[in-house]
Amino acid sequence: MKNEKFPYFNVNGDDHQYRILWNLLTISGQNTNTEGLVIKESDPSSENYILEMKFPWKSLGYFNPKADSTFGFDVVILDNDGATREAMVAWFSDSYWSWNNTSYYGTVVLKDSNTDTDLNAVSVKTTFAPLIDGRIEDIWDNIPLYKFEKVITGTLEGENDLSGYYKTCWDEEYFYLLVNVKDNVKSIASVLFDYGWIEDQEGNVVWKMEMKRTKHAGGGLKNRYSDTIINLKKGQYYLRYKTDESNCPDNWDTEPSGNDFYGIKLLYE
Repeated sequence: MKNEKFPYFNVNGDDHQYRILWNLLTISGQNTNTEGLVIKESDPSSENYILEMKFPWKSLGYFNPKADSTFGFDVVILDNDGATREAMVAWFSDSYWSWNNTSYYGTVVLKDSNTDTDLNAVSVKTTFAPLIDGRIEDIWDNIPLYKFEKVITGTLEGENDLSGYYKTCWDEEYFYLLVNVKDNVKSIASVLFDYGWIEDQEGNVVWKMEMKRTKHAGGGLKNRYSDTIINLKKGQYYLRYKTDESNCPDNWDTEPSGNDFYGIKLLYE
């Protein structure tokens, strides 16, 4: 936050890293401070996702933001395509090691309005705070965008493979960030939030729902379904099912599937 850009990452100082896993909204990183942090996402199409965040200045150690203040900054997006880090694309850095070396960062300058700067990027002061809901409101229209164009590891096959931009704005309390990503193979978490399994009478699992054998059930990409035929020997079995709080009417944390069927059903002959 002091814009010093030393060739290391000050984990006990004013350097902060936030690593977000899309579709889970889990946060990890170095020297993170999540107090008051708000993060939301939306899933507008099969090849697009949007992330919005707001950071309290206090959590970043920047207590008195004002026009012409500067700080080091970068945003990096990852392309998985079913693998781990098939490619990484940054706004400013040209090095994979930027995660541990702030000298590779760009510079953001806080401005009262959308004006040109000799520095790398402008964050515009806003009178009306954007609603952090993962959707692009009109308030973002007059704020400059900065594209992810520097491939720092791996290869990409054009902008459909992975591309996007970010925008920022600020007020006296918060720093706001919008990230809009296009990805023709969106990689979701390899975990199931709602799933079932069958146990025999000794408690051994004889069948279970697995991510790789599911299909998209509609709505948010973490909504999954499995329709499977299995053969069981004569005996006693227990059908189990587990769900989290997300598939709950009036309390969705992603787009509902639009399907009337939820839970698990067993048909036998």
